[in-house]
Amino acid sequence: MVVKRKSSKTAGSPVKHAPVKTGTKTPRPAAKGAVKTPEKPVVKPAPSPVKTPITRPAAVTPSLPKPEHKAAEASAALTEADLRKVKTGLTRKDLDHYQELLLQKRAEVLGTVDSLNSERENGTGGNLSNMPLHMADVGTENYEQENTLHLVESERQLLVEINDALLRIKNGTYGVCLERGVPINRARLDAKPWAKYCIEAAREKEKMGLPS
Repeated sequence: MVVKRKSSKTAGSPVKHAPVKTGTKTPRPAAKGAVKTPEKPVVKPAPSPVKTPITRPAAVTPSLPKPEHKAAEASAALTEADLRKVKTGLTRKDLDHYQELLLQKRAEVLGTVDSLNSERENGTGGNLSNMPLHMADVGTENYEQENTLHLVESERQLLVEINDALLRIKNGTYGVCLERGVPINRARLDAKPWAKYCIEAAREKEKMGLPS
């Protein structure tokens, strides 16, 4: 007699499929008594130091010293045409008056220069009898000679300024400050007819030790 084996699978029972393995592993529970290995701390790399750009100071160009004599700059800026445009209020009669004063002063200066030159020539004559005999006399004579030369030079400079003033009357720029381009006060012209600067400009020049 043949004995039929019963199938372990009952008809109609669902078939169990093996679970599909995915890429994610399910962590297994740690066995009892197992020593947990400490996780290594994640060390983040230190940020690279930010390099501060080195800025070099700009090259400083040395400023040139300003000239003390500013009259030259102002005179270059003010042309003769500019000076003519300045209204001084001087009439033709006033100009003739100042021209007469300048001519008189020029004649006086020329006479003074001639007199000083004559005195200087007489003091340095070639006559041996007039030669000083003592050192004190030599020093006195030298001082007088230097003083005479200084006076002559001063008078000659005044003569130049007078001639310049006469020229300004001729070209129509008389009575105008050559530095500031403003009228010169009449009181100053009366006291100094050859003045070419106003009183304010003249005071500034005196402070700087310049001729005014």
